Amino acid sequence: MGEVTLEAERLTKWYGNIIGINDVNMRIGGGIHGLLGVNGSGKSTLIKIITGMMRQSKGSIRVLGEEPWDNPRLRRRIGYCPEGPSMYDELTGEEFLLRKALYHGLSMSEALAEVKRIAEEVELTDFVARKLKGYSRGMRQRLKFANALLLDPELLVLDEPLNGTDPFARLRMMEVIRERARGGAHVLFSSHILFEVEELTENVIVLHKGTLLAEGRIWEIRALMDKVPLKIFFRTDQPYELSEALLAFQEVEGIFKHPSGVVAHVRRPLEFYPKFQRYILEERPDSTRGR
Repeated sequence: MGEVTLEAERLTKWYGNIIGINDVNMRIGGGIHGLLGVNGSGKSTLIKIITGMMRQSKGSIRVLGEEPWDNPRLRRRIGYCPEGPSMYDELTGEEFLLRKALYHGLSMSEALAEVKRIAEEVELTDFVARKLKGYSRGMRQRLKFANALLLDPELLVLDEPLNGTDPFARLRMMEVIRERARGGAHVLFSSHILFEVEELTENVIVLHKGTLLAEGRIWEIRALMDKVPLKIFFRTDQPYELSEALLAFQEVEGIFKHPSGVVAHVRRPLEFYPKFQRYILEERPDSTRGR
């Protein structure tokens, strides 16, 4: 694995009677890692503990060899991009970035040079003089991303960084993440969209309802998923015909009615998908194609 970026043992966070994350054990090395899970899976809770913004209720965690809670020295080594869009709307983009640079001890001339460099890197140069209240959601995402890149941190922690960005901004942000990783930075980013994770890395951590479901290479996780029966919903106006066709596949274990179609319980879904595609394209009766 090489250098260890993050180690957590039995990491747990409670919000009163609500569990944010539960008994998480993980150990990840350098490079880019994707934190995958639906909204509410515990991604943001884990990220806030990693960045020292929140203290765990139980268990232990070390980030870059240090405990993150109440650790200003470690905070200087981490670049954090939060999920939420909240900002001081009366500031300009430049002023927003300058606050962090000055806070960490740069002189005004050094801070201005650093802000200019980062704005160029994320292609925000034409917008940094504008007030934040005039920024779109995508521009705010890019500005938060730029803020995380300031001072060349060792670890980038990015919470849903691509949300709300247009396709061109998204491609540029992905390119910058790869460039930073090639330059030696560690990157942990969260997403609820699988293809975003696959575009950036094969190293994946999967959270669900606060529990760590899987950690490893994405192809290894896909192989594990293929061993678990899957519920697949098919929208159709011909449920009886489709049910009869589905039951002919040996991977289909059962069919259930749904108001808008059919739900099938499928084992070995990675084998089933190409077979079903061939059925749709080649074997389906002409009278029902296109429906």
